[in-house]
Amino acid sequence: MMRRTGRRAARIDKVDEREHGAIVATLSGAKYGHIGGYLRTRNIRARNRKGETILITLTKYENIRAVKEILKTELDANLGDFEYGRTALMYAAMKPTPQSLHIMELFLSEKYHHKIHVNKKDKDGWTALDYAKANKNGAAVELLRKNNGREGIMV
Repeated sequence: MMRRTGRRAARIDKVDEREHGAIVATLSGAKYGHIGGYLRTRNIRARNRKGETILITLTKYENIRAVKEILKTELDANLGDFEYGRTALMYAAMKPTPQSLHIMELFLSEKYHHKIHVNKKDKDGWTALDYAKANKNGAAVELLRKNNGREGIMV
């Protein structure tokens, strides 16, 4: 959502539980068709009560197709949640499932790697590599190391 303040536009990233829920429900239920047009009509910067962005929520749900559509938008993929400062990449690194690994590969692919900060730290100083190691997610550890992932606090 853009709010005009004089000549400059200020970006507002605020809690909008209704908007966040509506977008996640629509994207989670969408099986066919192109959802990019739908996203252009919505406030994709909406967050839920925990401060999770739509990208974080869809990553936690392991919705690969919807994550891909969100990455095509201007949403900052490195925004963390309010409580811990964890990003979508960190949440994907926590889950040792094929879907989460596919989402991580998508984040780190040539097409989208410029949007992702692999070594971004959360509020406790942990990186995605730290979360992958703590959750014994060997495939994620290998993928992050190949993409210059570094440890934060677990050094």
